[in-house]
Amino acid sequence: MTKTMQLAIYNRGGVLEKELQYQGSPEEIAAQIERDENALLEYMTTGDDMGQKSFVFAGFMFRKDMIEAAQMTEPDF
Repeated sequence: MTKTMQLAIYNRGGVLEKELQYQGSPEEIAAQIERDENALLEYMTTGDDMGQKSFVFAGFMFRKDMIEAAQMTEPDF
């Protein structure tokens, strides 16, 4: 099974949008999405990068220090 999520990262340069594809069973996909959302939420609320300068979500890598705001949603098809 594949599930698609839309990630939008806002910074001073504008917005970076990326379609993320998660694969696995429904339970595995839910766990992957929850892990990514929780990691993003923790960084946004604490600013602690935990020694990691980048996020990797569904194979998409981006630097944490460029994020001013972010949103993960299900895309409209």
